Amino acid sequence: YLSRNRESEEEWKVEVTSEGYFTFFSVSHEKYLGSNSKGDVHTTTSKGAWSLWEKKTSPYGGVTFQSKEHKRFLAVTSADNTLATTEENEKIGFCHSWRIDPCIPRTVSGGTGGYIAGK
Repeated sequence: YLSRNRESEEEWKVEVTSEGYFTFFSVSHEKYLGSNSKGDVHTTTSKGAWSLWEKKTSPYGGVTFQSKEHKRFLAVTSADNTLATTEENEKIGFCHSWRIDPCIPRTVSGGTGGYIAGK
C-alpha cells in the first residue's frame, strides 16, 4: 500500500520480470508506475522501459528502486511528500528507502496469518 494517510491507502501489485526488474501496478487505477527523464513520476497503462525498476539495497534499511530507462532513484519529496525521482549521482537518503511487505490473501493464510521468508 502506498498512502499519504490511512484513509486513502492505494494497493500496488509488485511484479518481477524475467530479467529481474520490478513493476508497480495500481490495483484501483489499473496502471503502472512510470517515470521520465526530468524526475516526474506518473502512471501509465502500458508497460515499458519507463516502468521498470531495479531493486538495490539501501544503506538506510530496505531497498531503493532505480529506473531502468532513466537511471534515476524513486523517492518521496520532503516538500510535499509526493513521489519523484532523483539523479543517479545524488546522495541516497532515507527518502529513497522502501520496504515491501507481503499481503497474503485469507484463502492462503486461512485467517491465521502467515510468514514468507526469502533472500
